[in-house]
Amino acid sequence: MTATLREQFNQWRSNLQTHALLRLTTGLLVAWLLTMISIPIIRWVIGDDALHYGVMAGVLFQTAAVLLICRHAWGAATTARIAALVIPLSWLIERIGSATGFPFGPYHYTEALSPLIGGVPAVIPLAWLMMLPPAWAVAYAITGAVRGRRFVFVSGLAFTAWDLFLDPQMVGWGYWVWETPGLYFGIPLVNFLGWALSAMALTWVRAAACAAIAAAALCLCGGLAPAKHWSILLLADAWTGALWFPGYGSVSCRRPDATAAPLAPSHSPWRR
Repeated sequence: MTATLREQFNQWRSNLQTHALLRLTTGLLVAWLLTMISIPIIRWVIGDDALHYGVMAGVLFQTAAVLLICRHAWGAATTARIAALVIPLSWLIERIGSATGFPFGPYHYTEALSPLIGGVPAVIPLAWLMMLPPAWAVAYAITGAVRGRRFVFVSGLAFTAWDLFLDPQMVGWGYWVWETPGLYFGIPLVNFLGWALSAMALTWVRAAACAAIAAAALCLCGGLAPAKHWSILLLADAWTGALWFPGYGSVSCRRPDATAAPLAPSHSPWRR
């Protein structure tokens, strides 16, 4: 009798924690989505000063949501271990890339995305952390595995798909500058190869360091798999990018009196 009551109490507490997590995660995702949608509107009304804070807030909201879902699926220790791997290694990749041009091509960051640490905006490693787990879950949904060459390869492709809108958008906002414009909205094609290879390398390191993780196979929140969470998050990010990036969507984020086209090579810098 006592064992049964204890089991029922533990089940009730687990369900309560799951529902609380779901509410908090949903709140963060809603805050992130509203921030992303409001950026072009606020920028149009009060000017470019709002852009920096909107981008920062969006990254922080989404990173917090991703970490909460990871914590529930993987546990706090594994989530912390992955964050401890991704944050410094992604900073190192960006530091090497901006200093040497490898593997993305020659580019540099501007002060517009300050603060910078060693020439790399402090928010950039958080952006890697917020999008790598969604890429991993997309790879799991496609391959049915959480390690191995196919999983690593598809993870790299899923992560690179995010950059197809991110890079032109961020370049248009002056956050980084390409030394030599490329074919894709001014972005060199080698950049996307660099993104894929870098994401594959981080995925391989994650798999090697945390070989026991099979998080994408776990279920969250009443049977909703993390892969579905990640896929929705990734697609929502791409959708909001399409909404406010000229050339992908029909809504321009430029003010009516602006004279420079944000994606015209003769008027704006290009970067990665």
